[in-house]
Amino acid sequence: MKVKFLLSILLFGLISCEKEAPTIVQHILFEKHHTNYALGYQNNGYLIDSMGNVRTFNLSKDTIKWNETDKDGYISVAKMNENLAHCKTISGFIQQDTLNYYSNKIWDASYGKITEPVNLIADAGITTYSAFVFEKKSNRYQKIMIKTCGDWMIDNSAPESESIYQWMQKINTSDIENSDIIQLNYGTSFGECLGYCKREMTLKSGLITYNCSSWNSSIQPINRNYELNNINWNNVKLNLNTTDFFALPAIIGCPDCADGGGEWMEIVLLNGSKHKVTFEYHNEPALLKTYIIKLREMLATNECK
Repeated sequence: MKVKFLLSILLFGLISCEKEAPTIVQHILFEKHHTNYALGYQNNGYLIDSMGNVRTFNLSKDTIKWNETDKDGYISVAKMNENLAHCKTISGFIQQDTLNYYSNKIWDASYGKITEPVNLIADAGITTYSAFVFEKKSNRYQKIMIKTCGDWMIDNSAPESESIYQWMQKINTSDIENSDIIQLNYGTSFGECLGYCKREMTLKSGLITYNCSSWNSSIQPINRNYELNNINWNNVKLNLNTTDFFALPAIIGCPDCADGGGEWMEIVLLNGSKHKVTFEYHNEPALLKTYIIKLREMLATNECK
């Protein structure tokens, strides 16, 4: 029975009865690589290291060679370091809790079944999303194929693989990263209850709105508006990475099952994009923990009476 693939800052502990179980510094975690030779020469992408740096590369046709894995899907540390040396720019940074969240999925993703290639479209090139597992004994990385798309589609059947892919494809996506948050919505609800079972609040520049409502139409909702100064508004948005948030699934766990209650958070961007994540009451996803604690405290200041 395999156990969870854990990343703690820089240390990986891999434990399984089917694969070796090293505890070692793993420097490179993820790779996105795009190539296209039909419409000029394109060979670019990024590596994400264990510090959260998104290191981009753009290779020259004549002067730069990118080391690929061997026929068994392995690449030595020396060759990986050569690839890393081609990454001249740090274009972004992944927060440590987010990095841990997705790195924890790599081990399970490594057990996914790889589908046969399916031809989709000509001249689109190939984009491959990958993750890595480091093997201490052999001093090499095993490359885990997460998804390949473009001219050909190849999938990894593990659910963890799809989650990693949804996150990775949005890194450096300008319409998300470069758009400001203009509104944040948060709320809780309980299905089997009397009185004010739904509590919500909306925050945006200059205004915070509280709402209490019931499943019973005979109970009048309560709405209150208060001024929200720019300092408090900016503090709410501080370090909230929209790329990470948009990569989360819309529903996590089983919200309000057995009347356990549900919570949700939604952000709206300047470009009109919005995303809502609903999860079990007091069981928020790890990468939202800091923000949800803050929002709970704000919601608790409004009494439904």
